[in-house]
This record gives sequence, C-alpha cells and structure tokens, in this order.
Amino acid sequence: VGISFIVNKCRFIINLNLCGVVRLLGDFIPSIPKSLIGLQLLDLEQCPDIQLIALQQLLLVKKDLHIKDYYGERVVSGRIFGDFDILTSNLVWSSSDEEY
Repeated sequence: VGISFIVNKCRFIINLNLCGVVRLLGDFIPSIPKSLIGLQLLDLEQCPDIQLIALQQLLLVKKDLHIKDYYGERVVSGRIFGDFDILTSNLVWSSSDEEY
C-alpha cells in the first residue's frame, strides 16, 4: 500500500509521521487538503525527496497544518515567486508587493 492510497482512504488521520521514508515523492501532497481535513501534523523529517516549495504551497491551502521539513523544522509559508504550483498545476507569479 502506497502513501497516496493511505492519504485518500484513511480520512481521519490527525498526525501523519513519515519521518525517514526514503524515496518518498510529493505526489500525495495535492490530495491532503481535501482528503485529510483533520490533519494537524505532517512530519517529513529526513525525507530527502520532498521539496520545500510543495510544503509551502500546501500551507497556503491548509493554514492550520503543522509541517516538519527534512531538518525537523516547522515549515512556514512564504512568498513564492515564479514557481510551478503543484496544487493547481499552474504557474504562480507575484510581484514584491503582493501578499499571500
């Protein structure tokens, strides 16, 4: 069973600890806002293949989520300039005076 299956079928997960999972890609991240509504903690410490930008974009949609990055530090959403938005499959552009 893969992580995408778990995210889509186990809808009542509150804490998802994936610490140390090697070769874990971020393909499951776009499903989180709709599938795991009650998720409070996503721990991705020591998951080298998860991109920080994907986690920041997730926080733009699910602001109450606590996410730990590769280093075990809390991910904070920031400004994202001219990057591909994996949640909507669109390019994201902003000027320096726009806030998210």
